[in-house]
Formats: sequence, C-alpha cells, structure tokens
Amino acid sequence: MITCGLFDSLGHADSLLRGGVNENLMCEGFQTLIPLMKETGISYELNASGLRKPLYEIETGRKLKRRWSFPSREFVPQLVSEGISLTIGSDAHKPEEVGSGIKEVIRTFGDDILNNLCHYEKRRRIHTK
Repeated sequence: MITCGLFDSLGHADSLLRGGVNENLMCEGFQTLIPLMKETGISYELNASGLRKPLYEIETGRKLKRRWSFPSREFVPQLVSEGISLTIGSDAHKPEEVGSGIKEVIRTFGDDILNNLCHYEKRRRIHTK
C-alpha cells in the first residue's frame, strides 16, 4: 500500500491495538514502515476514534470502555522525530462524532505533532502549520 502510489495517507494502521495487541510488538513490526514512508512521502493517520471505541481484552474478550487504545503512544513520537507527515481525524460515523477526540490526541502528543500535521487537496499535501 505504501509504495503503490494510490494512497496519500496510511490509515487505521495502529487500530490493531484496539484488539489488545502488545504495543511494543506493534512498534517493532512497524519499524520497517518508516523508511518506506519517508521514501514515498505518504502520511500516517492519527485516528482519534481509539479514544471512544472500546478496547477488547484478549484474555477475557471483555470490552473495556473509555480506555485509550490508539493512536500508538509509542509509535507516533517516532514518526514525528523522523519527520513523517501526519493526518488526523475522528473517524466519525455519526454527525455527533465529527471532531471527537482530536483535541485530546493533540494534547497527548503535544505541539510536536502540529509541525507534522497536514491535509490533502486533490492529492496535494498541505501542511497545517
């Protein structure tokens, strides 16, 4: 997906954390994506829905509400330090969800991500700051 040229942003990549996947293991596996993202210029999506959707506990199968599951608190700072551009969205499926969680994601990762935030118009990346 990263190298095919059909996409501007890598979406929902860390949403697998919602299923209780070990974050260290996910980060380790995603390390190979960073050079490809730098080479192609593809952005990484910060999907704020991980703040409102339940986390699934692998051992019990229980749904845990109001638990942060993604975006990855470990991987996003690595992307920022590598200069990877970021998109951000609430993954709204209902009008009342539009914008949900975005402020909290920005507060969590701090002003560092603001320098990397962008959006796209007709496949052209436009930096927010």
